[in-house]
Amino acid sequence: MKENIVFKDLFEFIDDERSHKIAVLDIETTGLKPDNGLIVEIGIVELDLKTGATKILFESIIKEAGFES
Repeated sequence: MKENIVFKDLFEFIDDERSHKIAVLDIETTGLKPDNGLIVEIGIVELDLKTGATKILFESIIKEAGFES
């Protein structure tokens, strides 16, 4: 059962006091097609995998050429 080994390693990683936080990247777009979708906002949040607490690390409105509000 290879999957169980992966999850076991993941939970051991999370239990390590130095390694229980990850960064989550979120990109908001106007569409998914590369020829007409634009990036509207980019955000990065720190997520504590033990407590579920979040902390905003970065957020920015992006105004690509062609963006109209």
